Amino acid sequence: MVTRRFVGVGGVRLAYRVWGPPEGPALVLAVRRQIDTPPAAWAAALGGITARTLILAGGPRSHVPRQSVTELARLIPDARLRTIPVGHLIHREAPEAFTTVVTEFPGGPSAGR
Repeated sequence: MVTRRFVGVGGVRLAYRVWGPPEGPALVLAVRRQIDTPPAAWAAALGGITARTLILAGGPRSHVPRQSVTELARLIPDARLRTIPVGHLIHREAPEAFTTVVTEFPGGPSAGR
């Protein structure tokens, strides 16, 4: 059975089809083309983000190219990019560093204390 699903990103809906419930790598493969080459409207919509934005990169061990993460940070006004060089699953591989970066981010739980 083919199911059509939508993911909202910056006000733009990205469609993907899945055969059965998407999980883990199957979900990534289902949207890989749009991840690698997002629609122009998606990138343009990033410039409209007004919320404080923290972008975490996993460094050289991550499968997400550094250039892509840097470009994402460039497209979002006043975004902050931090790298914790442990790979893609930062929260699992370095929970203390992850927690510190997130809580120290402006507007985070420890801001202004």
